[in-house]
This record gives sequence, structure tokens and C-alpha cells, in this order.
Amino acid sequence: MIKPWPFLFYITTLLLILNFKPSWALNLEDYNPHTEIPFKGKVQEILLPERGMVSLIILKEERAYQVFLCPKWFYLQLKPNLKIGDPVEVVGTKIYSKKRGVLFSAKKIKNLSTQEEFIFRDLHCHPCWKGKTFKK
Repeated sequence: MIKPWPFLFYITTLLLILNFKPSWALNLEDYNPHTEIPFKGKVQEILLPERGMVSLIILKEERAYQVFLCPKWFYLQLKPNLKIGDPVEVVGTKIYSKKRGVLFSAKKIKNLSTQEEFIFRDLHCHPCWKGKTFKK
């Protein structure tokens, strides 16, 4: 009988070396400034996963959109003063996912209640968290 574990180990290693990403995975690192749009809405939910990207559910004209911001550790360092119900202006790029529909990757968000602006991408649309480390 053939043991499957050497074959599985080989395939897993190969996929890791080739930086394989499944088709359902979103690459939020890529930001297309040509599809950038501003829109206003209200914060309906703040999603802080244990690991990964923080996102907001923004309600705009009775429709909810998920807006991805940054990794959780960077979000905690920014300490944004965002609360459910806050009116916000988002500048971001549209991403379409078969599984999730229309999503946004935010470049910046302005809290219209406090006039605070939170920047997630620099002038060249690169993530502001790149090259930074978590500070306690």
C-alpha cells in the first residue's frame, strides 16, 4: 500500500514555495487607483478578527458594503475613533469577489462626526503598514 503523506508533504511544500493562493482568497495588497471612488455612509459594524484584516460594514443608501482597512495590529496602533453609527467618507478601490460580491479596500476614511482622517495607503497607494512592526 502506498503511503499518502510523502505525496501530500511534497505538494504542500511546492504550493508554499510557489506562494499559492486559493481562488477565493482576496489580494488586498494590490490597490488599483484607476478604480478608486469616494462614497459616504454610516458605520454599521466593525469587524476585528483575531488575525487578518480589519473591516467595516458601511451602510450606504440601504445597502451594506464591506470595507477592508488594514491588519488588526496596525488598526490598534492607529486607535481610530470610529463607532457604530458614525457617518464616514471612504476613499477606496472596488474589488469584486464571486463569494462576497462588491468589496472595498480603503485608502483613507474620514469620520464626519469628528473630522478625523485615517490613512491606510500612502500617495503611491502602498499599504502604510508595510515595513512596520507591532508596538506595544
